[in-house]
Amino acid sequence: MLKPGAFIVNTAREAVIQKTAILQALREGRIAGAGLDVVKDEPLKTAEEAAAPNLIVTCHSAFSSVESKLQMRSTFALIALDSVRGDPLENVVTGVV
Repeated sequence: MLKPGAFIVNTAREAVIQKTAILQALREGRIAGAGLDVVKDEPLKTAEEAAAPNLIVTCHSAFSSVESKLQMRSTFALIALDSVRGDPLENVVTGVV
């Protein structure tokens, strides 16, 4: 449903993108390119998959910059401090505090 020439960027979950459909659309020139930080069955399994034109796959490493690692460490430290102090925790997923 995308216009020809569209680019797809997925930094969410692999289920958001159908890998075979993206690879086919790239090979047929129906989309201009794709940047995927997550794909089903990582890493790409075949030379044919890896040869798809205009495809960048980072396999969960797109966050890996000096700045993001520093921010991640700072965030972890602040969450640990909140926990020790008995303060409310941010981003609780399981509901356990």
